[in-house]
Amino acid sequence: MRSDRWCLASVFRLVRARCGLAGPTAVLALAACNAPPRMDLRRNPEFYQPTGYSASAPGDRDVFVAPVVDERKPPQDEGQLPTLFLSDRDWERPVPVMVHEILRDELRDSGVFRQVLDAASPEALLVKPVLRSFEGGVQEQLYGRRSLAAVGLQVEVYGPLQDNERKLLLTQPLFERPVSSPGFKPASPRVLLGAALQATMTRLVGAIDASNVGRSAVVTDADLRKQ
Repeated sequence: MRSDRWCLASVFRLVRARCGLAGPTAVLALAACNAPPRMDLRRNPEFYQPTGYSASAPGDRDVFVAPVVDERKPPQDEGQLPTLFLSDRDWERPVPVMVHEILRDELRDSGVFRQVLDAASPEALLVKPVLRSFEGGVQEQLYGRRSLAAVGLQVEVYGPLQDNERKLLLTQPLFERPVSSPGFKPASPRVLLGAALQATMTRLVGAIDASNVGRSAVVTDADLRKQ
């Protein structure tokens, strides 16, 4: 209630300040106050917060992140308790697109690579992400309900192009499945999905950092396998 009063007061101040444009501007401002939250993982901090991961040592290799391959299967109820799952229509944009953008952001901001490119390059590394699952929902319980989520992401990192081939440097499958406690007002499944995706990204960037694939001066396990 307090936030609503503050919003209306802000509109009235805007009306007084802008005189002739007061009517249309006030309407737009009031609409913004009452607008529902954006159903976009990347553009709504209530759903997803960047991991803030920082590389142990900055990488010196560039990388291109290919579009996310969507290999999800329809979610299914488990056991006797019915579950109402979110659908892709409940988001503003396609799920693979949002995951791809977040992955690019995390790799760029962490410094595990020198630069995240907009287009593939023969000299740059290549990251291929595959989305195995991305589902959230509310499950009925004997007493109340609980929210659940599942994120499954597999990432493969390939080396520079040599003789028309790229050597596989790293394969990292990841899976997160948070579940809320039963209650009459369980956590939003969107919030759980954002938390699961954040945990996935933290583990993923950490694995890439530990593998040293982004540092040309370090001998990696993939380099040893070539010998």
